[in-house]
Parts: sequence; structure tokens; C-alpha cells
Amino acid sequence: MPELMMDKSGFLIDAEGNQVLIQDEPIKVSGVQTQDQIDRVIEERLARQKEKIKTLEAQANKTPDLEKMIEDLKKERDKMEADLAAAQQAAEAEVASQLSNTAKRAEIAERALADERVARIRDQVTNQILQKSGDRFINPAKDVVPDLLTVHKREPVADSAGRPIPGRFIDLFDIAYKNEKGEETHELMPVDKALDALAAREDYQHYVRAAATGGSGGGNYTAFTGNLRRSQMSAAEKAEFVSRHGLEAFQQLKD
Repeated sequence: MPELMMDKSGFLIDAEGNQVLIQDEPIKVSGVQTQDQIDRVIEERLARQKEKIKTLEAQANKTPDLEKMIEDLKKERDKMEADLAAAQQAAEAEVASQLSNTAKRAEIAERALADERVARIRDQVTNQILQKSGDRFINPAKDVVPDLLTVHKREPVADSAGRPIPGRFIDLFDIAYKNEKGEETHELMPVDKALDALAAREDYQHYVRAAATGGSGGGNYTAFTGNLRRSQMSAAEKAEFVSRHGLEAFQQLKD
């Protein structure tokens, strides 16, 4: 934590004299006197006491009573000096305590803001997945959304020079699939292709709505006639094929 101080008005300032702000508000330490105020009061009393001692010591006749008075005044002076040191320590401890509490409140506020930002992103991505899922899956909110959220990555959109464009981003999903050699690999895909890839995976077939796979129930896919082989198709081509012709047609392809 950077070193902080308190100005004469009780506001926290940094080493350069600038007020410390939390959520655009200056922080004022209340309930304590500034070090200058404490020093001024005690030092004024101390100065008066020293002046009394000086006056008495200047007198030529130092009777026993006068010497005792001087000794008592010196003891009182020593006590005042000790009180000044104790007051300085107490003021420093109070300021340190309030600074610590202020830092904790700032940390809690920042954490809450970060949590709220994450929640908003999750809501946005969830709505995007549900909109793109349509009626392809039986229960996308339960079966698809949680899996895609765990592999979600929000990447900034870059300009022609490769610099991130403020406020522009793209949502991608790290999807596992088997390539043409049967090896499992991963690829970052936008939501459309991620859903196509999931719909083509064998472990997701019980989540896919039956009407979406073609057959007597109808569907949204076009018929396919051709000589494609599944072993010769990439993951993206398999996903595109399922999107166009349906899972049943894909399963009927030769390996």
C-alpha cells in the first residue's frame, strides 16, 4: 500500500499531496486531531512550563522551598514530554487503523464490482447461447449452457494494427473434438460453430432434440446425396454437415 498522510483538514493525501479518492470521493479521517494540532497544544504548554523554570532558576536565592518547586516543575515537564510522545503514538495508531479500514472497504467495493461484471458477462453469454440454440437441443439451459460457460473466453477485437478496440470483443468457446485421424483436439469457435460441434459429438446425442435429426418427425435440415466419408472430413466440416443435413444423414456416411 502506498504511504498515506493526513492534511490539516483531516483528509488523506498521498506522498505528492493529492487527496486519496475512493469512488471519486475524498476520504476524511474523523475523530482524531491532526499531528500539528496535538503538537501545537502540548508544545505551547511545554514552552510555558520551561519559561517558569527558567525564571525561577534565574533567581539568586535558591531556598529549599524554591529548589523543591523547581524540581516539581521539572518532573511535570518530563511528564508533559512523555505525554507528547504518547499522544503522537496514539494519533499515528488511530490514523493507521482508519487507513486500514478504508483500504479494506475499497478492496471489498472493487471485489463486488468485479463479481458484478463477471455475472453480467455470464448473463450475456447465456442469452447468446440460448438464442443460437433454438430448438435443436432438448434442454439447452441445463445441458448446453453450463458446459459452454466453462470453456468460454472473451477476446478483444483488434484493429488493422493489432491493437484492441475499446468496447469491442468476441465470445469464443474452447471445444474438444476428434480430428480426421481420430485424435482429440481443441479449437476456439464462435457460438454458432460451437453448437454445431456439440450437436455432432456422440456424447451429446441424448441432448439433441429428435426432430432436429431428420426422419419421419421432420426437421430443419436439407437432404444429402453424395460420397463424402466421415474419416475425410474435418471437425468444422462435420459440424457444418450436421447443421445442413442433420445427424441421421451424418451417421449414415461411410467411415
